[in-house]
Amino acid sequence: MAVPDTIPLRPTTAPGPSAPAGAPQLGGTVLPAVYTADQVAALLQIDRATLERRAAAGKVPGRLPLPGRAVRYRRDVIDQWIQEGCQMPASKRRR
Repeated sequence: MAVPDTIPLRPTTAPGPSAPAGAPQLGGTVLPAVYTADQVAALLQIDRATLERRAAAGKVPGRLPLPGRAVRYRRDVIDQWIQEGCQMPASKRRR
């Protein structure tokens, strides 16, 4: 299943016919469990190269390397990280 580049902005709470109860949804469509690098960069309002550099340094949580050079980011981890103010992951903080 392909990850859409855009997400409908009309929120709903009713699950679709194939969605499990409690699955995150917008506009009647089940959201994928991952973000692309472009989507995370847009959420953070930074350039994709900056995102990739920060992720490589361990400053962005939820990175999922896929076969080849593809990378995705766990939606739940990124959403929570943004809600918490984008703090650097505890294991990567300087002491």
